[in-house]
Amino acid sequence: MLIFFLSMLETDEGKNNFTRLYEKYRKLMFYVANQIFRDGYLSEDAVEQTFVKIIEHLDNISDADCHKTKSYIVIRVFE
Repeated sequence: MLIFFLSMLETDEGKNNFTRLYEKYRKLMFYVANQIFRDGYLSEDAVEQTFVKIIEHLDNISDADCHKTKSYIVIRVFE
């Protein structure tokens, strides 16, 4: 799935940024989504849609390790 998301990005910097976010937060995002939906398929879909939203707003995320980034990403699962 990561390859699909990376194909949506044009720059190496964007791809590197997104890869860090994906690897760091995908499990947490799935956990949060699964707590809400209680369905693996719906949770996976929510996470995928969230990553598309993150790609659209990737310029707003500067540090993958920042607590604000973590909050921003987890909140996106709910949208």
